[in-house]
Amino acid sequence: MSQISYSSLNFLPFIIMYSSLFSRSTRFLSLCFALLCCVFTFSACGNMDERELQEQYSTAVVMVKNRAYYEIRIPNCPSFYFSHLDPEEGLSNFTTNVNKIEPTEGYGTGFFVGEDGKIVTNHHVVSGEEKKEEVTDVLKKRIAAILLQYINRYQELKSSLENCETYMQFTEEGTYEYAELEDTHRNITDKIKELEDEAQGLLNIDVDHLRLIYHNEVGIVKNHASGVDKAAFAPCEILRTDKEHDLALLQLNTKKTPENCVFFDIPQEDPLVTYTFAESMAQKFGSDKNKELFMLSYNLGPNISMTKEGVKAQFNKGYVSQTSSEKILYSIPTLPGSSGSPVFNAKGELVAINYAGFSGTQGFNYGVPVRYLRQLMW
Repeated sequence: MSQISYSSLNFLPFIIMYSSLFSRSTRFLSLCFALLCCVFTFSACGNMDERELQEQYSTAVVMVKNRAYYEIRIPNCPSFYFSHLDPEEGLSNFTTNVNKIEPTEGYGTGFFVGEDGKIVTNHHVVSGEEKKEEVTDVLKKRIAAILLQYINRYQELKSSLENCETYMQFTEEGTYEYAELEDTHRNITDKIKELEDEAQGLLNIDVDHLRLIYHNEVGIVKNHASGVDKAAFAPCEILRTDKEHDLALLQLNTKKTPENCVFFDIPQEDPLVTYTFAESMAQKFGSDKNKELFMLSYNLGPNISMTKEGVKAQFNKGYVSQTSSEKILYSIPTLPGSSGSPVFNAKGELVAINYAGFSGTQGFNYGVPVRYLRQLMW
């Protein structure tokens, strides 16, 4: 039988001490792991599922309608009006009577950003295009075409006048026939003079110095509204716009967000790159707040959004494909009418403002980073 030496017993207290320390370390590590699990659980609870996101923010979005027409002002001329510039037909609904103008109607999406009725959308949803050069070119062509008609008419009248004068040479003065020829000669001369005055008036039009003025009325209708008739749209004022980044800030004339509507907070930092410690831990455990992005929008305006139950925005999702300082590319499907839609993550943080599809592709769209909205707001 082996014997335990006295010297071996001297190490026993040290063995007991280290065993105790190891046990404490194990408990400490277990506690840390438990705390991390709690942090992960707490952070993950901040992410909402699709149903929660849709219910939470469905009342934050509005359909934006823009009714508009153009006015042409030229020095020493009455104003002209038209609805829009058509590449083939030219100036559509061209008239000098403003009461006969038929405004165009365009639709987009917007969303509330405060309790004071402020709404964000795209610049191009509520603003006209810069078409002065195109309009000037169309007017010059229209004037040239009218002058050509005048020239043809002038030649016809001159020919008739010469024939009348020839007949008068062979008709005895004082007769009934001669009196009729004199009346005809006088009428033709008056028409020629009137034609010359009109032609000179056209030549005096200073088309190169025209002013093109955009007139529009902007209104919004809330999600879940019962209809989209003219009376359903609440009037808005355009406070300011950012053409470079395609943003616009509107405000309801009441200066108050409806009581049953929520609004998006504008984050101070970019949610796509800014994570709290808890969010970073959640990301490591597979619960990234930016794994997917979501959008509420009114694709094709009332054509799709108007249902038997009222106005309903569409809820779509996708993934970030590319980011840059100027724009965010993502795979959320959209159609015309979605311009100005909010793009947000699983925590409901505003990430971008949708503004354009990627030409030639389906399912890839661009958004304006939220930092440009902060600049517009402040």
